[in-house]
Amino acid sequence: MRRNLLIALTTVVALAAVVLFALNPFAADEDTAEASNDSASLEDVTVTSGDSPEVTVDGAIEVGADETATRTLEEGDGVELSEGDFARVRYVLVHGRTGETLDSSFPSDSSAVFELNTDTTIPGIAEGLAGQAVGSTVLVAFGPDKGFGANGVQFGLEGDDAVVMYFEIVGGVDIDDVPTAAEGATAEVPGTVPPLTFDGDVPAGFDGAAEGVAPTAEEQAYLPIEGSGEVVEAGDGVIAEYVGQVYPTGEVFDTSWTRDEPFGYQAGVGRVIPCWDDLLVGQKVGSRVIVTCPAEVAYGDQDRGAIKAGDTLIFAVDLLARF
Repeated sequence: MRRNLLIALTTVVALAAVVLFALNPFAADEDTAEASNDSASLEDVTVTSGDSPEVTVDGAIEVGADETATRTLEEGDGVELSEGDFARVRYVLVHGRTGETLDSSFPSDSSAVFELNTDTTIPGIAEGLAGQAVGSTVLVAFGPDKGFGANGVQFGLEGDDAVVMYFEIVGGVDIDDVPTAAEGATAEVPGTVPPLTFDGDVPAGFDGAAEGVAPTAEEQAYLPIEGSGEVVEAGDGVIAEYVGQVYPTGEVFDTSWTRDEPFGYQAGVGRVIPCWDDLLVGQKVGSRVIVTCPAEVAYGDQDRGAIKAGDTLIFAVDLLARF
């Protein structure tokens, strides 16, 4: 299963194998958007302060097709982010030639979580946020080879058009400070729940054929390990490791552990399947949570590879950090 299968595609658009932006509520009418004939740099971009910042581009932004440019507006005093770390940001996305606001997280008071990894995140975003400190406000411009490529047509981008993004970095985590597994008090899980199987110390799936395992149609959470960290709240960025299987004896359809990279997401705001938002918000960091997800809070009547319409799913999720 692809990394972004957990993402609720009804609320966001998948671009370049990374789920990024809400569907655009800001697209200007085609007959009102006029491109500037003048060239400009990030030094010519202005940002108004307030609850919903406005980004004004005075001229077409000049940045190479395979280049990323960054301008720090205000330097924060939080952790400095580097490659492989995770950032939680609020953002505005602007067409670099016409100045149209294409998307913004501010009207919905939401944020997005990005891994600073050019293999899993649009490269211009990963490169633009690397080296910045949490609490900073930043302008980033990047060309199509560092951005949306051919997918840019849905934003009205043509040829070598650049985009400009304004970021407020509201949270972040140094991946080197994140534990690799759940840590806490252990507890028994009911015998009706498939027991975890392991590859060494790493959860590898569930033994659905074990004696006593019973069918379930309930959305339920169990804690074989209860952590002692902060409670995950809606809107938090979360770092997790997980394995998912079709309940009870079906195929393991995805696991972050074999990719050797954790999964970062925003909790409680529809970025993942509903049962994750329902059952993981309110849990403590450090916990290992087993969640059972009937189809109506998972993928419903959709077929997704090994997951068939109507399947109940079971996950083991290690909650490693919140930010």
